[in-house]
Amino acid sequence: MRDHFLTLTGITPSIIFWEIWLARNTDRMDGVAVSALKVISKVTRWIHVLAPLLSLQPSVRRTSAKALDSLGLLGNVIIPRHVAMIKWTRPPPGWIKVNVDGSALGNPGSSRGGGVGRSGDRNFLFAFFSGYGFGSNGRVETKAIWARLSLCRDLGFNKVELVSDSKVVVDSLNRQGAISWALWYWWARIKALMTSMEVSISYSP
Repeated sequence: MRDHFLTLTGITPSIIFWEIWLARNTDRMDGVAVSALKVISKVTRWIHVLAPLLSLQPSVRRTSAKALDSLGLLGNVIIPRHVAMIKWTRPPPGWIKVNVDGSALGNPGSSRGGGVGRSGDRNFLFAFFSGYGFGSNGRVETKAIWARLSLCRDLGFNKVELVSDSKVVVDSLNRQGAISWALWYWWARIKALMTSMEVSISYSP
């Protein structure tokens, strides 16, 4: 569906120039100065008048929605989202499955990581949660993976199917993508652990 926000942004410069031209003439012809704030207010009013006529309620791009929100026009705009069905699957016999997730508030920002470990028959084995200080999403994800693999080794679980929601980190560990220098320290420690254990790392959104 066409993003009507693009039409609105296309005509907005004309509205801005029109209001600046009117303000200039009002100042020169009538001797009445028009402030920049008043010009901005008039432009915003034009946008509010035109927005409903352009049917902005249908689906728009996420970046467009942010701009609409800043103008107070978001309303009932539908932001398209991709839906994926996520299903827990059993690990191979003799293996355990560990789901790991980490995130940094603001990316970078204050970071946390956690997850859960289960046996092949879905029995709960352990859960974990840790704070990792200031960092990026990638850093906390790699650190969380290393910490949980270390825990598995210490608990005697040497066959681990680990699932992460960071495709970048998973691809790098499976040698399908490059690793950022900022993540190298924890990435190298994970790879070292993987040489002493049987580890399968996969991505799940």
